[in-house]
Amino acid sequence: DMLFVIFLTTMVAEVYFLNPYKYDTSDALKNYDQAYSEYYDKALTAEGEELDTLTTNLNKALYKFEKSQMFLYGYYVLFIFIYFVVFQKWNNGQTLGKKLFKVRVVNSNDENPSFLQYVLKYLLYGTSISLGFTLVALIKVILLAVGVGSTVYFYSFLGMQYFAFLLEALLVIVFLVNKDGKSFNDILAKTKVIYLEK
Repeated sequence: DMLFVIFLTTMVAEVYFLNPYKYDTSDALKNYDQAYSEYYDKALTAEGEELDTLTTNLNKALYKFEKSQMFLYGYYVLFIFIYFVVFQKWNNGQTLGKKLFKVRVVNSNDENPSFLQYVLKYLLYGTSISLGFTLVALIKVILLAVGVGSTVYFYSFLGMQYFAFLLEALLVIVFLVNKDGKSFNDILAKTKVIYLEK
């Protein structure tokens, strides 16, 4: 299911009229790589104004790169919502992957969950790299759309990375100690995944 969402997101984000920042990404990535290399080559020995300049350049380069990714993040959140919330609600708790593996999502009464339950379940959903990536992507889109400055975004970005790491650790711990084998998402949304009879 995630591969389908990521594939769809990537394909849509590659269409220029759907992503006006598409052609900025390559230059923004080169600028970020250059600023990153320069910062880490000189940061330990730099002092005062030189260190401030290195930090400012890195902040601006990161912001420019992330801004070039804004539509990609936005489409990711949109497709997560459409596929895992709307489609699954409409399809009685099943995505295409869940149909293939003969499982479905139900609430505590073994009924199709409400829209709110699906939203809660998938707000913290993401890849195995970062289980809270959907929430982080949503926050990034909001910050980039509002147009916060590069310094504010840089520190927000660092905070979001720590948040995602801690969230992932929490979700893994909850899953391992939960006697029902439920994920944190399922506990939060009061849902569970059941096997269908064959």
